[in-house]
Amino acid sequence: RYARGHFNSRLTLAGPLATDMMPVFDKLTGQGSFQTGTISVDSFPPLTKLADAIHVEQLRNPAMQALQGAFTIRDGRLYMKPFDVKIGGMAMTVSGSNGIDQTLDYTLALAVPGSLLGSSASQAIGALAASAGRAGIDLGSAAAVSVGVKVTGTVTNPTIRPSFAGTGNSVQAGVQEAVQQQVQTQVAGAKAKVDSAALEARRRASAQAQQLVAQAEQQAAAIRAAADSAAAKVRSAADDQAKALLAKANNPAAQMVAQAGADKLRSAANSQAANILSQANAHADSVVAEAKRRAAAIAPPDSR
Repeated sequence: RYARGHFNSRLTLAGPLATDMMPVFDKLTGQGSFQTGTISVDSFPPLTKLADAIHVEQLRNPAMQALQGAFTIRDGRLYMKPFDVKIGGMAMTVSGSNGIDQTLDYTLALAVPGSLLGSSASQAIGALAASAGRAGIDLGSAAAVSVGVKVTGTVTNPTIRPSFAGTGNSVQAGVQEAVQQQVQTQVAGAKAKVDSAALEARRRASAQAQQLVAQAEQQAAAIRAAADSAAAKVRSAADDQAKALLAKANNPAAQMVAQAGADKLRSAANSQAANILSQANAHADSVVAEAKRRAAAIAPPDSR
């Protein structure tokens, strides 16, 4: 609703259906990942309120650089693994969750360049700038200032609670805080990339394992079909021989002897056909079992 751009996502989702065949949203579980190109955001209430709170206009309708992240869904809430993004010229780490009901519970960590502060940052940041100025500190000369933000409420009516760390002691403390935040952002970003790569690797391994088992089941079906055909041919050949034997019998005594021979031919053919089917089924079962063993080695069950 508030973003423009392109994104890719992978999602697995499970949950019960109500009597009206709609999902029971607070019972949904699943996991997934996503990645985007550059995205423009327009009038997104949480960012609009954040821009108002700390008076950094670059946050009001920003462009976000390409980002990627991973998430899990439990009991109808989507939990984001921490990921980092460049937004309006600032580095930001995002973590938290939101509900199907649009409730928010997110923590943001921003590294705001000092050049964006100063006289234009009135009210909250302006007060801090004034306080820092009385201590002989020029926030505008700091490389960056760390801003932590708690976002609650709902998408359309969010509550923004910013906190400012490392801005009231010295420029050195502010820079140190920014460096620490940058390291944390890089670690969180690296973890998100690893988690996303692991999720993709598991998906590919699972697909490969499923394909392996499917091919084995096709091969097993072909083995069983060939065995059915061979068994049918054995029975048909024996039946033809039995009929020919009976046709040559031209008196009751000969017919009795021929009937006994025909029965023996058919019995032997049935035994041979059953043996063919038994061996084929055993071979087909072993092919599928071996494929399942190899599939389990490729994509072992998730033990989490």
